[in-house]
Amino acid sequence: MSQKTHFHFTIGPVQGFVAQSRRTRDLLASSFLLSYLSGHAMMAAIREGCHIVFPYVHERKGVECNLHDPLLQAIDACLKGQAPQDGPWIGSLPNRFKAEVPEGLDPIKSAQACQKAVVKAWKRVSEAVWNYTVAPIAHLGQGTRAIWDRQTQNFWEMAWVIGEEEDLLDRRKNWRSYIPPEEPGDKCTLMGSLQEVSGHFRGDKQRKFWKSLRNRLKGFDLGLDERLSTIGLIKRFFVKEEVTKAAIGWDFPDQARLFPSTAYIAIIPWLAEVVKQAPQEAQAYMEAARLCKVDMSEYPKRFGLPHLSKYGFTQLQGQAFYQSYMENDRNFEKGLIKERQRMKESYQQLIDAMDKQEPNPYYALILMDGDRLGALLQKRSEKEGKVGKLVSQSLAQFTEGIELLVSEHQGVTIYAGGDDVLAMVPMEQALAVVVKLREKYMTSFSKIMESSDDATISAAIVYAHYRAPLQEVLQHAHQLLDKEAKEKSGRNSLAISVWKSSGIDLTWSAPWEIIYDQKSDHKRTVLEKLAIEFQSEQALVSSSFLYKLRELYEQYPKFKEDQQENREILLHLITADLLRIQEGSGLHHQEAEEKIKALLNVCFRSRYEQKELIQDDHFSIAGALLVRFLGQRGGEFR
Repeated sequence: MSQKTHFHFTIGPVQGFVAQSRRTRDLLASSFLLSYLSGHAMMAAIREGCHIVFPYVHERKGVECNLHDPLLQAIDACLKGQAPQDGPWIGSLPNRFKAEVPEGLDPIKSAQACQKAVVKAWKRVSEAVWNYTVAPIAHLGQGTRAIWDRQTQNFWEMAWVIGEEEDLLDRRKNWRSYIPPEEPGDKCTLMGSLQEVSGHFRGDKQRKFWKSLRNRLKGFDLGLDERLSTIGLIKRFFVKEEVTKAAIGWDFPDQARLFPSTAYIAIIPWLAEVVKQAPQEAQAYMEAARLCKVDMSEYPKRFGLPHLSKYGFTQLQGQAFYQSYMENDRNFEKGLIKERQRMKESYQQLIDAMDKQEPNPYYALILMDGDRLGALLQKRSEKEGKVGKLVSQSLAQFTEGIELLVSEHQGVTIYAGGDDVLAMVPMEQALAVVVKLREKYMTSFSKIMESSDDATISAAIVYAHYRAPLQEVLQHAHQLLDKEAKEKSGRNSLAISVWKSSGIDLTWSAPWEIIYDQKSDHKRTVLEKLAIEFQSEQALVSSSFLYKLRELYEQYPKFKEDQQENREILLHLITADLLRIQEGSGLHHQEAEEKIKALLNVCFRSRYEQKELIQDDHFSIAGALLVRFLGQRGGEFR
């Protein structure tokens, strides 16, 4: 055995666990638990005497081990019987790591210790949720305990390899040596490949089981149409006050237990305006909603918005501030006819006081991921012999403070570990957040990289209607990041989709170099500038004009061999169309051409090829449609 041996460890499935989330709290719990279990594996390696090379989470000085990551610190304290007072609730550790095994230690034994630690930690989590949820009514099921044990024992796939190459884990995954057993019976409504835990297949016995569980748990945690598997129940109820400490050793704060819905995230800027313009009308609406027994679970302090917390109406769930909520009979008990009418009237008075401005129904889901991190870690030279440690330290610097940055923009962080970020913010804040996160990433690597091209990050933003299925939105965000930002635009890019209530409406991507001026002190994106400029230009970004451009020019013939000449020809043709529409308005040719040129800059395709920025003459109306969407804030011009 060589003096230094390394083993690589991973736990999954990642997307199969995290992405299958119906509620934002499912998403938070999934991300945290995956990070938490990875943390137990890391602590097992450290206790064996190994050194975690990647990510950068600790330092050894003799026999002393200084832990840097807050989640690892909390896990270590619990293992020592010292429950932390303010333990973390956001995942900060990736699902894989690389450990250095000193001479004299058996790497196989160390890796096996990691597996055992994960199994032990997962069993504690599982039993805590079992005792809180299903245990008292398990007798109403058919083999419920056997289903619970089977699913918890067979869910996680752990793998480890010994060697130096950074891609060993990826090669190991290709073997597919572990295939989960096929599940029988009626399936989970959250995780469709798993059996729901009652064990019944439809019928009265199944209905009795789930009705009994809903009545026992009370509240709104289990929907009327939900029948969950073991894993689904763990994701849903892990963050409950009665569960968390028994499951992991410390309590979660209100920020986690009262995690915001997508609807609530969307309305935060609107609520801030309500406080200024119509607090009395909003209070009256809340009282009417209370008579209708509307859920009051929302809590604004979690967003770092103490100025809103004193207003009782901000405790209403986000959906209750939309007109469609009152039209849905499923939101109300039967017989509340007068109460519902009063609630409708109070809502209309609130909207009138807000100058007919209803809340924006869109929020933004942000997903970010470093580019070619594996290749960066493999880089070796005499000058950069410790690049692995330096990269790990840079990543640790990047993730530090992300939660604060996101909360300052009225959003919530779901995961921030390594080079990955998952967050949700109000629609109006998304572009500012991704730019600041990108700048933070570049700054974190600036001290160890000779060129800014050596360490870049790509991002995806999905502007989603709050009624869009969260599970599908998250899955689309991953596809958007991988296929659009990284592949189509050549990495170091941003990809954006708009997901309306009817589905995906548009997709657009471009390199960061196109999106904002990186040398300017003002990091406002070109999309934001255009959205502001064209807010009043209804003719220029009207549906009829834009869709006419799509029909005429998206597949237009090549007038010239030269791409720049083709772009100029298209500019003149579209300018002429606008002047014809605006005839008699006093719009001059030069002014019209300048406006069209600014808009077309986001309609022509741009990408990186071998790190070189390419701007060609491929025309797509998606960029202009995105500008209109941002200018309208998801609705009509205001």
